Amino acid sequence: MVKGRDFLQLVKNTCRVLLGRGMNACYVYFMDKETERYFRSRTRKAN
Repeated sequence: MVKGRDFLQLVKNTCRVLLGRGMNACYVYFMDKETERYFRSRTRKAN
């Protein structure tokens, strides 16, 4: 069973791998605005 910090690290690693594999573009859909705001606040836009 994954708990606390281990779960957060697992989610971060999963997002990093999946988002890093997009060749031309990658789209992420959020079901709620709070999660979207949180995600955007912790990522940077590539130039």
